[in-house]
Formats: sequence, C-alpha cells, structure tokens
Amino acid sequence: MRSGAACSDTPHGGPWPRNRRCQNCATGQAFCIMRTHGPQKHVAALACWLILGTLGCDGVAASDEGARRPVLFVVFVDQSLSLQPDREQLEHWAAAAEHRVFSRFRAGDALYIYGIHDQSGAAASLFSETPRALPPDADMDTTMAIRREVAAVLASGRSWLREALQSSVRSRQTRLLEALPRIRKDPERAREALFLSDMLESTPELDLERSRLTDQNMPELVAAAVARHRLEKDLLAGVSITCVLDSPRIGAPRRTNDRRTLECFWRMVLTGLGATLVSFDSDYR
Repeated sequence: MRSGAACSDTPHGGPWPRNRRCQNCATGQAFCIMRTHGPQKHVAALACWLILGTLGCDGVAASDEGARRPVLFVVFVDQSLSLQPDREQLEHWAAAAEHRVFSRFRAGDALYIYGIHDQSGAAASLFSETPRALPPDADMDTTMAIRREVAAVLASGRSWLREALQSSVRSRQTRLLEALPRIRKDPERAREALFLSDMLESTPELDLERSRLTDQNMPELVAAAVARHRLEKDLLAGVSITCVLDSPRIGAPRRTNDRRTLECFWRMVLTGLGATLVSFDSDYR
C-alpha cells in the first residue's frame, strides 16, 4: 500500500508523482500525502508534519505563512572608528541578527541593511530585497519558486551583514539620529529595526562619547536633537526597535555614559517619535 511520499520534483526526490497539495498544510509544501489505508495514513500524516516543520526554516513555514502580518526588517550596522569590535563581538552581532531577523524572515517580508557612519542619512542601503508574498491559493510551482526567492534573500542578506560588520572602512562620526528616517513607512508591513551598535551618537552637535548625560540636561538635549534633525512626532509610529550593544573588553576605559543612562536617552528619543524600545542590552535573547 502507498504511504506518505515526497513529490517527485522536490530536492529529496520520491517515487510518487505529484498528485495534489498536502492535505495537512495550507501552503502547498513540497510533500504530499498519498492515498493510504488503515494506520499507515496516520503515520504518513505525522511524517508530513515533521518534514514540513524542518522545511519551514527557509521562509515559507505552514504555521507562519498567512498567520502574521508581513514585516519590514531594517538592520543598522555601526561602522564608526570609535568602535573596534573583535571577532567575538562580530560573531555576537551576527548571531543577534540571525535571532532577531533572519530566522523570522518569511515570504512577503522586506529586508534593508544600512551602515551607521558620517553619512547615515544619505548613503544608499547596503542591501535591500523583498521577496514575493505567498498567495493563499499558490500551486506547488509557485510555492517552490517563492521558497527559492526567500532562500536567496537570506543567503545574500547574511553575506552582506557579515561584510558590513567586518568592514575596515570606519567613520570618525557616528550619526545614529540621522539613520532613524531610513525606517521607511510601509502600510502593508509591521516595522522592526535592529541596531548593532554601542549607541554612542558622536557628532560635533552631540557627542555622547564625551558629553555626560544627566537627569537635568537630558530632556533639553533630546528636544534639541529631535528639532535639529527635523524628526516628526509620528516618524516611528508602531515601530519596534531593538538595540544590541557591544560588550566592552575587560580593562577598557570606563565610558562617560553608562548603559542605563544611554537607554534613558534613547528611550526618550524613540518613544517620543512613536516607537517602542524592545531591548537595549548586549544580550539579544
């Protein structure tokens, strides 16, 4: 008797021709349940679910596709001279991007990667791609084509991210505030931004590497920074922002502003623009 089998045009091959979309998933994955009789039918269905759970990692997971709103992911990579991350730090940031962005990327999502430097507001994106969304009635060929698109975006995005992290070209200024408008409005997608940075704005107008923040001067500095960059009040309405900081090496000079003070500053800036600061820590989990 026939049991669950792979479609003949899948990477795993299979003895059976494609006959219809899998009866256990809504996305038409590359595995089908053939006609079975008796207990074997339940075994085949279970096998299909296990296989699809594995295949879902490349962006067309049955449990996720259509179950959530598409997302616009924006990743910012600090490329300033003041930040000289070692190999361990680079791997940590790459893992943070994997956890926060790449592992969650799905068909219909959008991905942008930008550098943070002295031209943060003007430089072109390092990477930008938007694979097609998966139609609810997609046939097998369309599903597989979109899966390939998503896989290609993920491969290229990971490569560009590592290249940005390892760049030997470093800027003397760190213009984080100028980068905020790069989180573009997108009525079709939720918006999430990931900053891989020490979050130390360093410009002639505001130098958080040298100027100490206090409870007294912080509101004034925040208001001046927002006004100087002409940041509109609802610029980041609905945006979720995660900042994964660096971990200073043992014995490194103590910074002028500690993590808690910097978090207070950025929370005032971001929430004032309508965003939610999800996390501000070196731990990305």
